[in-house]
Amino acid sequence: MKGMIQNWPFPSDDSFDHIGFYFNRQGKLKLGNFQQNDIVHYVDKKKITLETINILEEIAWKKNN
Repeated sequence: MKGMIQNWPFPSDDSFDHIGFYFNRQGKLKLGNFQQNDIVHYVDKKKITLETINILEEIAWKKNN
């Protein structure tokens, strides 16, 4: 995300200083107030935590059984 293009009031190295990142146990992702329903390409490796990976693995294994 580009802060200057989004007209954010102050610069930041991390866009999540401006918007929330919400990932629930069902694997649903919200960025700010917007539910994401399609592929999300994000390159900040700090947001993909071990907890996030565990949730996604649990969902994937349940679907394959």
